[in-house]
Amino acid sequence: LASIVDEKLPEADDPMELIPRTRLLVHDARRWIGASLDRAVSCKIPMRLCLGDVHAEHFLFEGDRLTGLIDFGALTIDSDAVDLGRYLSSICSSEPLDALLDFYAERMPFDEEMRTVAKCVARVSGVLACLNWLNWLIVRKIDFVDRRRAYARWAHVLDLAERAKRMGIGSEES
Repeated sequence: LASIVDEKLPEADDPMELIPRTRLLVHDARRWIGASLDRAVSCKIPMRLCLGDVHAEHFLFEGDRLTGLIDFGALTIDSDAVDLGRYLSSICSSEPLDALLDFYAERMPFDEEMRTVAKCVARVSGVLACLNWLNWLIVRKIDFVDRRRAYARWAHVLDLAERAKRMGIGSEES
């Protein structure tokens, strides 16, 4: 599994260049993050057993066919909207966020409040993931077994968050 993950991770040429990129991402997020969270916390959404840590890397495919799902370590009572938002933040598709949510809503019960929460989670997840990696690697200086892979993971989530920002996912309009 580690070799599969390694193939997907970008190299962090200079890990220290991740710091100013993360700082800029967080600075830009200050404009919209509070309003997005305010809208989401007022929503009443159904709760049920959810994966809790849904990312594209956890879905295993053969061609276009889903063949497996890994990492049940965060299994928890939560909302489908939260799982879906986390997943959407990890794929950062070229499709507009609303089009992806429409696709999901055609197949599963999904109301406007769930849509609001999923959009908030998709917006905020990338920013929080980048802050977590900054905290773990720079502030707390956690000693990872493979520091290169840890920096590569930070670079990967930062690339996704920056792409989401360019697509307008991290904005009031999305």
